[in-house]
Amino acid sequence: MAHINYLLPLTDNGLYFMRKLMTGILLAAALPASASITSELNSGATASDVIASAVAACGGSASCQELAIAEAVTAGIDITTAVNLAITAGVDTKIAIASASEAGLKAGQSVESVLKAASAVKGASDTDVIAGVTAGAKESGTDVKAVETAALKQGFSAETILVATTGVISGDTAGGTTPVVKQQTETNEAPVQPVPASPAK
Repeated sequence: MAHINYLLPLTDNGLYFMRKLMTGILLAAALPASASITSELNSGATASDVIASAVAACGGSASCQELAIAEAVTAGIDITTAVNLAITAGVDTKIAIASASEAGLKAGQSVESVLKAASAVKGASDTDVIAGVTAGAKESGTDVKAVETAALKQGFSAETILVATTGVISGDTAGGTTPVVKQQTETNEAPVQPVPASPAK
């Protein structure tokens, strides 16, 4: 029986290492696309195919999608194209813009050029554009005030910038509350007529 008792701990250790190995494989499988985008592009693959494959390989993982988009921009795909293709592949608009903006800013692109590229994304609202670029700026270590300044210069309204960067609607925000707009409703009821006084008897 001694040899059986000796094998049991080996079996437990074997299962432990197998679990560690499988965990490593799963983690690696979550990022194959982003890690290979550059090499695939260098091999002649199209940006559309590469990004679509990268997003699909992520299996819905937001962090993986972010890495894939960042890798695409770092590999030389312009921000507008990378974001458009990522959105088509199913990535959330703001996440796509934020990831691409972060990568662009880290690569040395100016805030103005990044914002302009994000503004050209199909179907992206002004709020999504500014919110995405602002998030990318924060992650890249860029002063978010630079985004606000660039947005004003490029024609974004002050209210859009406020909503995108803080989520607060302009108005009476001094008290920390969003103003409530009361709507007046028109009625067709006839005015109340005074009751005539009865004559004295």
